[in-house]
Amino acid sequence: NKRDESNKPIIVPSEIAPLMVEAFEEVEKGIYNLEEIRTKLNKKGLNCSRNNFSKLLRNPVYCGKIFVPGFKDEPAMLVNGIHEPLISEDLFN
Repeated sequence: NKRDESNKPIIVPSEIAPLMVEAFEEVEKGIYNLEEIRTKLNKKGLNCSRNNFSKLLRNPVYCGKIFVPGFKDEPAMLVNGIHEPLISEDLFN
């Protein structure tokens, strides 16, 4: 998370962004299980626990969506973020 020139919070890819793209692509292929993918990516510098890796793969921020929790009578929803998605929505799904 960083701030833009208007001091609004924005999401900027970190150095692990390419590893997360690789994670999604490997999961899509279906050749290796999640633990094998996580172990492979940890050797490349991801440094992620088994539980956290599973949570990361379910985080819609990677496909450009932001989860907005429900408030009072408004339902929770996914909205398009202003950040660049790392992966397509199809790959995320």
